[in-house]
Amino acid sequence: MRVRWLSRRALLLHATLAVAFPGFLALGWWQLHRALGGNELSWAYTVEWPLFSGYAVFMWWKLLHERTDTSPSATAGQPTPEAVAAAMRDAARPCTARPGATTPGAPALLGPAPSEAVPLEAAEHEDEDLDEALEAYNSYLTRLNAQGSRKSWRWS
Repeated sequence: MRVRWLSRRALLLHATLAVAFPGFLALGWWQLHRALGGNELSWAYTVEWPLFSGYAVFMWWKLLHERTDTSPSATAGQPTPEAVAAAMRDAARPCTARPGATTPGAPALLGPAPSEAVPLEAAEHEDEDLDEALEAYNSYLTRLNAQGSRKSWRWS
């Protein structure tokens, strides 16, 4: 408990809140006086700055109580980086099914039932359409790049 409130990170959060919270309230007070002086836009800021101060308190509390422990007991049930890398390699492995075979469907809750499996020829046809669209887009980008005009955010 003491580490949570007096750690280096916690002291930095306390200092940030000590500056931000009264600063936001002071800005709200300043905008209130501007609004009372006739500046119509300041009425919105009069409400906005106190909301910012409330959000600063909320974030201070959330960040102060955030779990930063990376011990094995704190990360129980989370996959190791090696397990994630192995799963990504397995997912990227190409399918080696025979032509004319069907791809098995996903479980019923996640996708079509196995009886609704898509033939491999249809899946390959969709891939060819995507490849053609990608080639067309890449050639479009190449033509734009060849024109030599630079992107500008200014109005001409």
